[in-house]
Amino acid sequence: MNRREQMLLLAVLAIIAGYGFVTLVNRVFLRPFDTQQAQIAALKTDIASKRRQMDEALKDRAELAQWEKSSLPGDVQIAQGLYQEFLLQLMKDCRIDDGVLTAGKTQRGKYFTRVPFTVTGKASLENLTDLLYRFYQPDLLHQIRRATVRRTREGSGGKLDLMLVVEGLALHTAAVREDLLDDQRRSSGQLLAGAPRETFQLISRKNIFEPYRETPPPRQDTPRPRDPEPDAARYVHYTGFTQSGDGPEAWLYNRLTNESRIVRPGDSFNFGGVKARLTNVGPSVITIESDSKTWNLRLGKSLRDMQAASLVPVADTPAVNGAAAPAVNGATTEVKEPAKDKNEAAGP
Repeated sequence: MNRREQMLLLAVLAIIAGYGFVTLVNRVFLRPFDTQQAQIAALKTDIASKRRQMDEALKDRAELAQWEKSSLPGDVQIAQGLYQEFLLQLMKDCRIDDGVLTAGKTQRGKYFTRVPFTVTGKASLENLTDLLYRFYQPDLLHQIRRATVRRTREGSGGKLDLMLVVEGLALHTAAVREDLLDDQRRSSGQLLAGAPRETFQLISRKNIFEPYRETPPPRQDTPRPRDPEPDAARYVHYTGFTQSGDGPEAWLYNRLTNESRIVRPGDSFNFGGVKARLTNVGPSVITIESDSKTWNLRLGKSLRDMQAASLVPVADTPAVNGAAAPAVNGATTEVKEPAKDKNEAAGP
């Protein structure tokens, strides 16, 4: 064996010895260490799982304690009696007509007993909404399992036929008490399902059990036209002529208001909506100034019948203090001497 072969043999033996040494170290030292590390990791995982279970158990215990407070009493007979009183009072407060409450058969389970009842009767949608609100408002472990609501026949005043199957739970671990609800659990707060009570009134406003009727458009009353104001001047007439110590007087009468007025030459008056001043008085014609114009009004005529002074024939020109009127076609119209008595009228 030459030197080269000897060197190769030594190299092979060194490799075999090194491999055996590594394998020995791995078996004696590294493998047990890895196994120990894996066991430590498994134990940590198990500890974390146990801690989660403990937290969940504590949480469930807290929930169980709350459920025990909301549960019906642990004694089933007491629970059934108290729950029945609660439902009867609820039907009375919500005005359920022809209401009937029927107790169902209790069902005992591993942790709780079911206490069922059936409610039947007639109610308006508003009262039904109130019943549902009052049912779920208290902090009580119960629910409505089934509800049937139908329209009644015509003429029932908008009532609905209803049937509710309700169920309360009595936990076996719940305490036995004489009252179903104490003062703290009579209400679960101002909100129900996150909404105030006023929100549930929308249910009764939109009655889904009634046929749809289109809302009539708002009535727009057209204002009644006002009656035209009467022409007051048409009702004011020159009705009489008198002679008194103060001179001639003209009598004006308003047939609309049954009012009389005596005016003398020089008097201003506002009668029948006509503002004027009397300038001359005669037995058959008086002269009036209005709106810077002169008007003549004949005996028996209204203020609306006045004529401009230039349009009145000369024969109709009034006479004052017994003077004779000018002649018409050669004739002379004589005016009688006014009466001495103040109340004696010379006119017709």
